[in-house]
Amino acid sequence: MIKGWFPDAHPANNIFVAYDTKSDFEAYYGTLESHIYPALLGVESNTDLRKKVNEILFIDSQTGKVLHRHKVAA
Repeated sequence: MIKGWFPDAHPANNIFVAYDTKSDFEAYYGTLESHIYPALLGVESNTDLRKKVNEILFIDSQTGKVLHRHKVAA
């Protein structure tokens, strides 16, 4: 679906951010999520992502349980 919406997207397999790096970043710039999701999905900017995606859900593939929910659209 992401490749259909964003043909030039190059999603990352994973992104690791150490706890202290996350804490420092959020103290100065706000939530890290708004920067991680575009990078993880391979989309150039959060603005581009907001044009197509309202919400991102992380779902446990074994149980189907929603692990994390993030509203993208304002």
